[in-house]
Order: sequence, then structure tokens, then C-alpha cells
Amino acid sequence: MKVLQQLQFLILFCLGIGTSIDTFAQKVLLDEPIQAGGLTLFPSVEDPDEYYYLLDKVRLAQQNNRAPQFSFLRYVQEEAGKGGADNPSEGSGGGIVHALLELYLPANALEDAERALQRIHPNAHIKGQLLYENGTLSLKSSFQQEDGDLVERVIGFGKAAIMANQKMAMSIRLTKQGSKILWESFNTPTPDMSVSFEMDISGYRSPKQVLIEADFDQIYQHHTVESAAVTPIFAAEVKAAFDDLVKTGAIKVTQIGEDEDLEKALESAYNKLIHMMFDPTGGTGTPDLGQLSQQQAGKSILDRATEMLATERQEVRVQNERIEDLNQKDKETYLELLQVSDDLLANLSKELGYVGPGGRGFEKSEEREQEELPSFAAAASYQMKSSRQRGLFKIDLNKYTADKLSFRFDHNFGAVKEECPDCFREASLEQEMFKQREISAYLDGSNAKDFDKYINFVNLILRKRHGNGKVTTKELKIDASNFAQQGNQFKLLYGWNGDQNPSQWYNYEYQVKWNFFGGHQLETDWIKSNDGAIPLVAGFRRKLIDIEADPGIMEEKAVRSAEIKIYYQMGAKEYVKEELLNFGREEYSKQIEVILPLTSNDFQYEVTWHVRGRGQKIVEKTPSKSAILFLDDIL
Repeated sequence: MKVLQQLQFLILFCLGIGTSIDTFAQKVLLDEPIQAGGLTLFPSVEDPDEYYYLLDKVRLAQQNNRAPQFSFLRYVQEEAGKGGADNPSEGSGGGIVHALLELYLPANALEDAERALQRIHPNAHIKGQLLYENGTLSLKSSFQQEDGDLVERVIGFGKAAIMANQKMAMSIRLTKQGSKILWESFNTPTPDMSVSFEMDISGYRSPKQVLIEADFDQIYQHHTVESAAVTPIFAAEVKAAFDDLVKTGAIKVTQIGEDEDLEKALESAYNKLIHMMFDPTGGTGTPDLGQLSQQQAGKSILDRATEMLATERQEVRVQNERIEDLNQKDKETYLELLQVSDDLLANLSKELGYVGPGGRGFEKSEEREQEELPSFAAAASYQMKSSRQRGLFKIDLNKYTADKLSFRFDHNFGAVKEECPDCFREASLEQEMFKQREISAYLDGSNAKDFDKYINFVNLILRKRHGNGKVTTKELKIDASNFAQQGNQFKLLYGWNGDQNPSQWYNYEYQVKWNFFGGHQLETDWIKSNDGAIPLVAGFRRKLIDIEADPGIMEEKAVRSAEIKIYYQMGAKEYVKEELLNFGREEYSKQIEVILPLTSNDFQYEVTWHVRGRGQKIVEKTPSKSAILFLDDIL
């Protein structure tokens, strides 16, 4: 059966499929990875002997003088508080961390992995690298409580931007507490600071004899799901809620035959439900600084993230203790068997005069491997879509299904302050001695792929009105070239020019102009700010639309194929993307990418059916907001 499925896929790709599959679902099986020589490898769906490796090693990039490309600015602004002389209050503030990291392949890692792979599959070879689609990163550090215990806290979030040269820019804004924890950590001999990555890869899930039925009316009543209408919820929280709903029957799992990979099947189903019900927070899946302070049941997002981390780590510790107990029992049993064997051999030698090899021919049981403590609970966050799903939804996984897989790994920064003390700066926003102000700018949630797909360039204009009436104007243009070169770290400066009021000197205005493929432009109004960093957020976001068809229904209706066109607007111009599902080649699941405004999910679709003996049947343009188009309902 598996050989037949792989042959079907080979035919599918040889005859050609649409560009959206090449763009998103890379030609690998997500549910059959192997470890070889320190690398994670995924098999190709076209050729079972071909594998693609995934990079999961990270280090700080270096400047020409070999200094790390890293900066940490901590700032404070005085403000009137309610405390008196004996009870002083604190000013407001925070921090900004910029770092340029790079994925790298350790020396000889590819050769080692190739040799290890061929020991497992003699005819196999490594074809190339599997690229990430996007990712989220979280910053964490430890601090000491009053009782002396160290507690690991999540102190910031950011979007992991994958660069064309395998580098990524990290730009994270910290709360006041987060900046204090992290600053103190860097002042210790062994700083405790690390960043956890959750990177998405795309590909296919193998067919499984599993049917998932979800009752949306019950799902929306779950307290965790309800909270997503108010404040962002994490992917880990969504998964925990769906697990609860499986237990209550709101999500029903029907398994046909034996399937040891039911958990992977559930993961695929969960991804589809998330895609239908939620939007990534801010269009990127990363909460902004304002959202970090939002409360849910009296807890901020950072507090909830820290609790999830502690819970996951405790669960793994308990599991590892069980594994250690089992390994110890196996060891004791092995030693007892050796003793019995030796005693038996001694008796036989004494009575019969025979000296043989003894009973040590049996093998010692291999020790069960313990799990590594998780670095972070799933950091990507979601908010409820404005339009809700209704009724009963069925997911038949008995076909190759386009899907995503989150891959997690960590990087510890080490003693960066010893290597580069100038990378750390503190600024009081009340000191008049600052005659020049540096404003950082970064593209929030963007990466080099955005420029490849829909952004030509973005212009940032900063305008500062000084106390003497003069105006300073600075302009910055960001395109694919300087984005890759500067690692998403851009700066604008303005000076002191007759500004007698220090607090007003920090006020400025900025305007952002976006230029997209096809000539569409988007220009913001002048925005007032006094922040030390400007996040540049495009007014559009990429959205995936899943196309799903039921094999049984297509066969019953004698449908040969379906051409799907998706129409969407960028400004006044209409764009179209199209895909072909050829049911004769076992194509029942595809994805189409569109570009939509951040505040809208509106698009239109058109379907042309090719039916045996009846020619073409066209479904004219139909409006939709759904993240999944079920062709069975359109036919």
C-alpha cells in the first residue's frame, strides 16, 4: 500500500501540480523523520531514497570586527507615583533586544549524516536542505525568588525572520520586569539567557485510517476558546483545550484498523481546526508589547507562558522519573539473571567436569531514553476570527494531506557582555544631556520571503518638530537588499534643536509608505509616538486557503478534476490564483496563498468541474471568508 501511495505521488509531481504546493507544502513526509548523524531528516514523497535535512543549530552572527551582532537597550522614564519618601515608586520603562542569528551546519555534519543514513537505508542519500516557512521565538531567563529558588520566566516574544542567507533577525520589546530580569542575568558570571525557536515547516501527512468529527457549537463554548475573543491564546493552550474536547466528545475520533500514529493524526486535525477558527495574533502569531500586559483570569500573557513552561517541564520530569525507575528495575533483573547463570555454570562444572560459555549469552535490555526538558510551551498565539464556524465538521485523513509541523530548538547566548560590553546601553529618558536620539525601526513579523512574494519596498519618514519651530525630517527606504544586509536593524537619528522641554523632545511623528507588487501602494497617516522603536507592520498578510475534496463523493459524482480560482483585492486591483485538483491522480488536498488586508478575510472563489460524460460545470464567483473550501459542499 505504501509503495502504491508513493508511486501515486511520484506520478502527481511528474505530471505537474500548482505553484502553491511548491511554495508551501514541500515535497516531504512530515510524519516520518529520522535522526542521522546529529541531523533531522525527512523523506521525499517523490522518491523514498531521497531525504532533506533540517538546520537546527543557531549562533550569533558576527560583524566584520568579529563582534557579535547583538544590542540590548534598557530605558526608563520617570513618572509621578503615589509613593512618598519612605515608599518610593518606580518609573516606567522597558527594553529592546536586537540580535542577528544565523542557522549553520556544523563541520562534517552532512557527511556524518549521510553515512548514518546509509546504515539505516543503504540506497538512501541526502538531496538538500528543507527550508522553514516562518517561526516564533521566545526569550527566557531565570531569576531568584525570595525563598532562594530559581524560577525560569518567559520575558519576551518575537518573530523569527528567516533570511535568504540563512540568517534571522530577532527584535524583541521587553516589559519593564522583563528588562530588569534580563539585565541582571547578563551581570552574572554565567548569564542565563536563551531563546527558544518554534519554526514551521510544511509538507504532507501520510494517509491514515482516521476520521475526525468536530462539533463547532460545543468547541466555541470551551472557556479557553471563548477567551480568544478577548486576549491572545497560545498554541499550547489551544491544543490543551482540544484535548479536553476530545474527552468530552465535542471532537470525536473514529479509528479504522490499527494506527500507532493517532497522536500525529490528531495534530493534523488540530491544525486544520485552528486554521478555520483563529487568526495569528497581529497577522504573525506574535503578541505585541501592549498585548503582553493584557490579563486573562488575572494573569498576563507572559505569566501564562511561564506557567505553561513550568507545567511542561514538571510533566517531563515525572515521566523521566518513571523511565529511570524502569531502567533501574531492568538493570537489577539483568544482574539477578547473571548471578543465576553463574551459579548454574559452577554447579555443572563441579558435577560434570564441563566448563562452557555459561548463561551470559542473553543481552542486556537497552535503557529507555529520557526526554529532554522542554524549553518552552508553544509560543505562537492566536485570536478568534470575526466569523464563526457552525455545525459539524468532518476531517477524513485517509489521503495525503498538506500540513505544517512546528519544529523546536534553542540557543543560549552565553557571556555576550564579556565579549561586547558596548552592546549594552542604558538610557534615562529624562536626561537633557542626550543631544541626539536614535530611533530603531524593524519590520515586525517580516522576512526576506515577503519581499520575494509581495513587497517591493517600504519607506519610513520621521518628522520631528523642535522647540524653536524648525522641523527635522529623516527618511529610510527598506527593500530586499538592505533588509538582508542589515538583518532587520534600521536606525534614524534626530538631534537637539532649541528643545527646552526634555519630555516633549522625545515626541515625534512618522509615516509609512508601502509599495507592493503590481503597483499597489499603502500610506499611513502621520502617527505620533515617543517610543524608542518603530515596528513596521504591513497592512496585508499572507493567508493560506485549504482546498479539500472527499474521494468517495468525487468518485460517486464521476468528477474527473476541479479548477479552483481564488480572487482577492489589494487596493483597487483584483488578483487571481488558481489550482487544479486532478482526482485521477489522487489529488484531493491543496493550498492556495492569497494576500489580504489585516482586518479582512474576504475573497471570492470560482470552481470549474470536469465531469465524465457531462463536460464542464462552472460555479461562478462566490464570496467567502473561510480558511477551508470543501469542494463536496460546492459541487
